[in-house]
Amino acid sequence: MMSLRLGGPGPGPTIGCGALLALLGLILISPVGAFLIKALGWIVLVVGVAVIVIGVLAWLSRDRQGYN
Repeated sequence: MMSLRLGGPGPGPTIGCGALLALLGLILISPVGAFLIKALGWIVLVVGVAVIVIGVLAWLSRDRQGYN
């Protein structure tokens, strides 16, 4: 079995993860964060509607082909 080594033990990964979380927190509490959250919401909404439409079209085309 192969193992992936991503560096030795130490404070480096913990500091990097903490810095990333702090940066993400700063972005989310800024006005840019509000825009990003709204944009993400609209993207998820549009993708959800597209998936529903594709599912309905696939369901209708399956019925027309006689697979019931």
